[in-house]
Amino acid sequence: MQMTVAKAAQILRVSPRTVARAVLDHAQGYLQPQRTKITTEELAAAFDCEPQVFEKAIDPEDPEPLLNPQEAASLLKMSRSNFRYHRGLGRYRPVISRGRVVRYTESSLLQDELIRLVF
Repeated sequence: MQMTVAKAAQILRVSPRTVARAVLDHAQGYLQPQRTKITTEELAAAFDCEPQVFEKAIDPEDPEPLLNPQEAASLLKMSRSNFRYHRGLGRYRPVISRGRVVRYTESSLLQDELIRLVF
């Protein structure tokens, strides 16, 4: 599935320049400056995640938004510092983690929370 660099930036909530540079770095200089469309596979490879993460995020029927750490902490009803502590222990794994771009999905957080409560 193809999307524009601007749409990918909107999903990740980063600047289009960040998306273009990530894809460019991964492709080792292959991305043409005038090229505006990228595939979900290219985007997933650039951000070290599965293509399904982006496909779910742009699903027109039931989109699953990508959450930043502050929103993830709010979803789990804990403070940001407490969330960072638990993330440092490996209890909450981000679906996207490249540089300062760290994103979670609601389903992955709830799954990690369930595992944390059971064990």
